[in-house]
Amino acid sequence: SKNIFWELQTFIVHRGISSQNTDREGLKRLKGKAISIRTYQWNKFLKRVYKDGECIRVMGSKGSHGYSTIHLNEKNVLTHRFIYQFLKGSIKEGLVLDHICRVRDCCNPNHLRIVTQRENILAGNGATARHAKKTHCPKGHEYTKMKVGRKCIVCHKAYMKWYHKTKEGTHGRS
Repeated sequence: SKNIFWELQTFIVHRGISSQNTDREGLKRLKGKAISIRTYQWNKFLKRVYKDGECIRVMGSKGSHGYSTIHLNEKNVLTHRFIYQFLKGSIKEGLVLDHICRVRDCCNPNHLRIVTQRENILAGNGATARHAKKTHCPKGHEYTKMKVGRKCIVCHKAYMKWYHKTKEGTHGRS
């Protein structure tokens, strides 16, 4: 834990903030609310921090999606967002932090980058990201980009031919 303390403390010292004046200079913006961290809160937080490879992870409370939280000023705050804002600066409205390492409870500021929600989703491993990376339909035809989304023109034409043939047969048209 001492090594991690040193790494995080180095970020703080680099920004001109020491543990003695954290109360005064640790004031940062978090979702429009002024949040400060006191020395005892910082030290308590550091006791929950451990190193896992290159990641700096946090033991303790996790939200429903696996992100660690820290309790500040009567509120639970996402740890990675707080640490990033505290050590590197604010996050513009409408942007989110992407864990480059893909570890949700990592709060290493060097593993975080500011992106749009769309970029964050597409960089992930979820169903949306997997689908977006596909270039061909299940039958092997290349997808064609449309104004909204994309589709396989070959399969779509075959489906429409089948649909109209079926529709004509059920309604008595020829």
